[in-house]
Parts: sequence; C-alpha cells; structure tokens
Amino acid sequence: MTMNKKSPIIYYFKDGTIPEKLAYRFVKYSRVARSAGPRNMVGGLLIAPFEGMLPEYTEDGYKWQEIAGCWIGTRNDFLPDEISTEYGVPGYMVRLGDNRTWRIPVALIDTPRFSLPRYESLDEKGEWKWKVQEKYKSMVNMADTIWQSVNESGIFSLEENDVRNICLMALSINYNINDIECSALGLFTQEAYRGIIEAIVDKQGYKEILAHFEDKKKLQGEPDTGSGEAAT
Repeated sequence: MTMNKKSPIIYYFKDGTIPEKLAYRFVKYSRVARSAGPRNMVGGLLIAPFEGMLPEYTEDGYKWQEIAGCWIGTRNDFLPDEISTEYGVPGYMVRLGDNRTWRIPVALIDTPRFSLPRYESLDEKGEWKWKVQEKYKSMVNMADTIWQSVNESGIFSLEENDVRNICLMALSINYNINDIECSALGLFTQEAYRGIIEAIVDKQGYKEILAHFEDKKKLQGEPDTGSGEAAT
C-alpha cells in the first residue's frame, strides 16, 4: 500500500514495542520501525493507528506530547473528517477544545432528532417495533443516564468521570479516536462537555418543542407558562 498522506495522529514507543493496554488501538496501522523520535530518541517504533497513512517523525507541523507512558504527535492542520468512521451517523456539529467542529449524534431515543441507526422488527407479540442497532445500545443507555440526572433546578448532575466517558463514547461513534488522543488534541473543555451533552440529548430539539407549545398556547389565548429553556 502506498502511503502518501501524513497521519493526523502518530505514536512513538521508545522501546520499540506497543504496550499491551494499547494493542486494541493498532488492529489496523501503518508503522516505521527503528525511527528517530522526540527529544533526540532513536530506535523506537513510530506507528499510526490508521491504514495508508505516513507515520513520519517530524517537528514540522506536529505537536508532540508525552501522555500515559507514550509519545503522541498530532498534526496541526488535520481535519476531524480524516479520522471519520465508516458509519457517518448524523448529529449536531459541536466546537470542541481544539476549535474544530465535530459531529455528535443524538442518542436520547424519544427526542425529535434521534439519529442512531434503528431497524424495524417483530416483537414477541408479532407487532412491528423499532429497535436500536446492538452496537449503539450502550450510547442510548448513556443518554438516558444523562436525562435521568437532571435535577430540580434543570442542571445535569453527573460525576466527572461519567461525563468524560459519555463524551468519549459519543465521539467514537463518528470518529476513530480514543481517550489518549482526545487528551493530546485538548478536546475536553467545560464548554466542550456541555456542547456534547446537549447534543446527545437534543437540547435544541427540546427547546423547539417547548417554543412550539408556547406559541400554540398564545394563539389559543392561554397564558405563557415558561420561557422555553431546556435543562443545561
């Protein structure tokens, strides 16, 4: 396979081997053995977690960081679409901490813009029902967890680790990315977490429904009962 495109993400392992905890990340890869690396290191393994990409060590156009026991380089001008998965699930475009926009699917099942793939099948009673594809059920469960966490003040009350895991799961539906790479790219800011969570539960769609009912009440001469603001 000819490799002529610089990889958006590159790992460098100074001892020449992939740690067992990261083996899952390199099922498909492009590699260069015995390469130069950061801080004048030599003889390490330079590897990209994508096929057909050029893993070349260079300081020009890349930012290198030591994270979780390995070195990782991210190309300064890369676009999220370069690491898109094959699924291409629709959703909201959300600006994350790297100042790029990433597509986040709507996973709360009863919302207007629910976007995870579904199929229709007969249930035990012989009735046709819509079901979410198996690989997305965990994301649907996560979205329900978010919704159930809304407190009396309309605030999402989630543990920090839960927020991070939910956001990573949502990102990994449309992008070939893991937690180390999210850290290297600086994706997860407070604003980014909020944007991802609001996309997952379709806050915008919820606001539009409320606004529709408020407009309908006004036309019918009923009093305004709220501002139409969704939980944040």
